[in-house]
Amino acid sequence: MPRKKAEQIQNVVPVLRSARETDTRDFTPPQRPSIILPNEGNPEHDTVIVADVDTLKQEYLTEIEFNEQTLEIMVSSSAGTNPERFVFSAVNGKGIEVLLNGRWAEMKYVPVDVWVTTKRKYAETLMRSREDKITTQVENADTDPFNRVDRYTTSKTPIQIRNDHSPRHNEWVRRISQGA
Repeated sequence: MPRKKAEQIQNVVPVLRSARETDTRDFTPPQRPSIILPNEGNPEHDTVIVADVDTLKQEYLTEIEFNEQTLEIMVSSSAGTNPERFVFSAVNGKGIEVLLNGRWAEMKYVPVDVWVTTKRKYAETLMRSREDKITTQVENADTDPFNRVDRYTTSKTPIQIRNDHSPRHNEWVRRISQGA
């Protein structure tokens, strides 16, 4: 085996990341299609699906139990001038629950770039926070005018996750990050 030069060895930077650590910036949020607003009539809309309540009861209880599981998260700092040092997080009006000294404490804001132990439902809320940038254009202004509304979606609060011991971890992160 050939020997590496000293310069090559000095330029190697080890990356220490556990196998179970996930960064939501590795996923691209889904992009919604443009909306065409006709000059007359109603715009097209998504189809509404009605679910059977009886079949959902057990799935609902399983999901509640799953969302109460603990994991560690770190809100990643944003680039740019004056990045936020704290990010608001709440579920149904209740602030994020963080494990401090072996007890759950409710906080309205979670610190940025600090690992905290919390419940999955709060991590999911942060992962689902997205921002839409919208541009509009009037097309065919002379003949048959209509407005085109283009939307570009980005993740508002990227987080890193570790110590999630659920076998559903990867599927859960992928599903939430892709907007399902």
